[in-house]
Amino acid sequence: MQNGTRPKLSSDVNLERIGKDKRCDGFSGADLGNLLQVAREACLEEIIESTSASDSTPVPVVKKAHFEAAFESVSASVDSESKRNYEAVKRLLEKKTARKDMAEIEADSRSDAGLSADTH
Repeated sequence: MQNGTRPKLSSDVNLERIGKDKRCDGFSGADLGNLLQVAREACLEEIIESTSASDSTPVPVVKKAHFEAAFESVSASVDSESKRNYEAVKRLLEKKTARKDMAEIEADSRSDAGLSADTH
C-alpha cells in the first residue's frame, strides 16, 4: 500500500464481499484502507513468526483469515447518526440533480422545437 504497492491477495479473498460485509457498516474509505493495512500486517506477522533468519523470505499473500483478524481490531469511524445525515444529504443532492437534469431536458426540447419550427 505504501508508494503505490498493493498487497498480493489470496484467491480466497473477495474484496467486494468484504466491502458488503455487515461488519463494514459505517466504514469510510479510510476505514476500509485501514482494514486492508491491518490484514496485511497480520500476514507479515505470520511470516515473521513462521520463518527463521536462514529461510528465504516468502512473498506476503493476504488471506481471508488475515481479514478476519483485522475485523477484530478495526471499527467504523462513522456512527449511525452521521450515516443517516450523509444519506439525507445524498438524497437531497440526487433530487436537486434530477430536477436540474429535467429542467435541462425541457429547455433542450423547447429549443429543439423552436429549431424545427424555424426550418419548416
